[in-house]
Amino acid sequence: MGHAASSYGDAVAAIYAAAAAPQRWSDALGSLADYVGASGCMLAYSAPVGQRGFLITGRLREDLTDLYLERYARNPYSISFEKAPTGRPIVANSMVDVDALCRSAFYADILAPQGIEDQIVVVHPSLTRRGCSGGVSFTMTRAQAESREAVAARVGRLVCHLARAVDLSLELSLKAGEAGHAHCLLDAVASAAILIDARCRIVRTNAAADQLLSRDDGIVVHRSDGLRLGAQIPSETRALTLALARAVSVTCGGEEGFRQSLRITRTSGGASLLVLVTPLPPPAFPLWEAVDRGARAMVQVIDHQASTASQADAVRDAFGLTTAETRVAALVGAGISVPDAAGALGVSPTTIKTHLARCFAKTETRSQVELARLLATIPAR
Repeated sequence: MGHAASSYGDAVAAIYAAAAAPQRWSDALGSLADYVGASGCMLAYSAPVGQRGFLITGRLREDLTDLYLERYARNPYSISFEKAPTGRPIVANSMVDVDALCRSAFYADILAPQGIEDQIVVVHPSLTRRGCSGGVSFTMTRAQAESREAVAARVGRLVCHLARAVDLSLELSLKAGEAGHAHCLLDAVASAAILIDARCRIVRTNAAADQLLSRDDGIVVHRSDGLRLGAQIPSETRALTLALARAVSVTCGGEEGFRQSLRITRTSGGASLLVLVTPLPPPAFPLWEAVDRGARAMVQVIDHQASTASQADAVRDAFGLTTAETRVAALVGAGISVPDAAGALGVSPTTIKTHLARCFAKTETRSQVELARLLATIPAR
């Protein structure tokens, strides 16, 4: 049995423990429910018609799992989440007709027996596209729902960790035959990934990071008291160093507020690199301990041109996108948000949204998720 997560650090530790050992997700979800003030928590995937999804629960009735999967995997909530924004807490009842929901068999058979009156949901991009949806949901009783804003705020602090942990679990399940090999865990990250120790030194890189760092374009390695990440522009080196230091401080119990994303300019004239920084609390990683040699933060460097440019070009040719629309489509394909895309291209978020709307119209897609999925189906040249 898992124990209740009494603090932010305990909650993050539970998340990554489950990522490293997927059989621990049920205990982790129960701990997270306790931390945010919910009655229960679930990691759910509603599969396309004809396929079976999955449901992992914590602090909820396990005897209802089979009934849910057999009859109610596609329910008013899961259907509405197909079009919901990903990566942030959503009040579930704001997405559905609550009166109609309360009259449904789904409510009578699944929600009412567990006293579930509302949920805070984080829709996960890798599990959500047309015909299916998935993510992490925190259930609330009527009394808990009165404090839904506070619950949502606590869930919001965990969103980036939940996203990475779910993706790592999915990648590890695909690599089940190799999961015992330490290098697979880091190489499961599709982008360039770099592990940083408590002194902000590089302790491990994956193959994509080795390639990126060998170019010395934008982000570079400084050889001073070990290997350290830097940038070609001094002000960006200072910003990166500060972000890493603050991320490392989180693992030692510091405040979780830190700059998670930065833009690094490439002096070659290529599009800017997007750097994402994630703290890795030390108690959370029985499997990572064999991998990270004391890693306390993970740095992901996204070169959106590298993996999606050719796919975006193919979409441009097929659907008649403009050059600006193609750049935005490439960013979306790399999983970059509207604000970060605006920063990378040096334009306003409004301009990005305008280009996105035109991309949707031309490609007959309805969301960033659908556009990204369209690009992902095209083999990269």
